[in-house]
Amino acid sequence: MFKLSGHIIIMLLLASMSLYANTWLVSTTDLVRGDTTFQTYYSYNSALQPVLISTKISVNNSSFTNYSYTEQQFENGQKVASSTFVWDSTLWQKSTRTEWLYENGLLKYRKELRNSGDNWIQTEQTLYSYDTNNKLVSEITQTYTTSWQNKLKTDYVYNGAIKEIVCSTAQGLLWQPYAKITIDSANEHLVTFEEFDSIWHTRTRTIYNQNTSGQPLDETQQSFQGNMWRNEARRLFTYDTNNAVNGELLLSWNTEFWGNIQRQKSEKQNLETITTYYTPLYNAWWPAYTHRALLNDDLLPSQIITEHQFWGEDISSLRHDFLPIAINNTASLPYGHSMSLTYESHENTPTDILNTKQTLMVYPNPSPNGIFYIEGNYEEITEVWIYSLQGQLIKYISNTNNKTIDITELSKGIYLSKIKVQNNDTFTTKLIKSH
Repeated sequence: MFKLSGHIIIMLLLASMSLYANTWLVSTTDLVRGDTTFQTYYSYNSALQPVLISTKISVNNSSFTNYSYTEQQFENGQKVASSTFVWDSTLWQKSTRTEWLYENGLLKYRKELRNSGDNWIQTEQTLYSYDTNNKLVSEITQTYTTSWQNKLKTDYVYNGAIKEIVCSTAQGLLWQPYAKITIDSANEHLVTFEEFDSIWHTRTRTIYNQNTSGQPLDETQQSFQGNMWRNEARRLFTYDTNNAVNGELLLSWNTEFWGNIQRQKSEKQNLETITTYYTPLYNAWWPAYTHRALLNDDLLPSQIITEHQFWGEDISSLRHDFLPIAINNTASLPYGHSMSLTYESHENTPTDILNTKQTLMVYPNPSPNGIFYIEGNYEEITEVWIYSLQGQLIKYISNTNNKTIDITELSKGIYLSKIKVQNNDTFTTKLIKSH
């Protein structure tokens, strides 16, 4: 059977992912997993980058309560930090944080941090090295306990495009390769993924054959037995007229012939895309479960449902399965059996933009958790006043150098704010806390 890790590594390295300038962005999702619903809100900055991802949870149709939220920071179009906080029934607790450092537009350093006594403590770092042509040549990941220790390394070898990628783990002071990806120099669409044992002997390999568009046509996994390679499994792909995958067949090698394991086929019916997964029995394909994606009038997926079937009848409890969906060009594989999505147009995003000598933007607005970000062509915010709609001063904030307004302790509703910047210019705008 195919190893998931190898398949994901290859697809991430070789897939040509295009980012489309969509008018519509996901604003909320409702993911159902058993008796639990996770409701997530997405907020974006003026460059349409997700800066706040906030999730609430409901169990057995109870009212929604806080669960977690992630803040993401961007500079010059690049993500520089991502922090996740979790709710412990009384207050928000720091959980994990990732920071990225760039030099001349190249990623040079990434560090992972976790919460310890309400402080961010660094536990891991990755160092990136480049050649004189600014091509990535190595990534080294280290972990920290009492000192920095090597953990993983990835080396890149080029012959025009990438020719070889070698992944290694630290064995004391030495690096032990455990996997290698090789692109055939004579046929760049033929790729081999190999895994190795502790003495650099190949254990398994997967050969990927792609079409001229870089899409996989078939994958064959083999193991080395005795003195020869033997087939183990094979995956075949088919595409529709728009070059989207509409079929996949998984086979196993039974020493004499290829045997069926699983099949999937996608088809579109008006505003619905149905992907059916089949299992073989008595030389026939029987439906096991389906993914149904319902599209809205803008041809965006508004609901995705996984239905467990057997012999064509829905006689089982709902199947929990992975629901592959791209949220704003970011791959997401949530675990559940249904998901609903709503969208907002970036042209109509509810954000207040105020213009005087300077420009200032407050977002997201509405904010699901009461955290607002301030963006503009100013150097410093000196003071912020928060008022009720009746004009009563509720909160005063001084020297908000973090460029945020935090009213998480206030009830949901509409508030007025006055923001003062370094040259005494002031801006007035409403703040909406929606939950």
